[in-house]
Amino acid sequence: MAINEVDVDLDAVGAEIKRFADGAKGVLGLVPAGANPLAPNVVGGSANITGLGTSSVIVTQTSPRTVIDWRSFNISAGEITRFVTRPCHARRR
Repeated sequence: MAINEVDVDLDAVGAEIKRFADGAKGVLGLVPAGANPLAPNVVGGSANITGLGTSSVIVTQTSPRTVIDWRSFNISAGEITRFVTRPCHARRR
């Protein structure tokens, strides 16, 4: 190998560039670092939301009707988003 020749593994370089770009997207807020739902705003009814920022988000509805406005709503592989709703109550006649 001559002094001015360089042996470059293009696959490794491509993988490093992709990892850097993916990290930059998360830092810049373009893509959430964890894709589970983010920034809920309950605009109607009521709900308890736990596990935000983790791989397991649980939304428990605490009123008969609930409306939630999410800043971001994605679920990636390996993540769980569970909705727990109240059972319907039969009307007595």
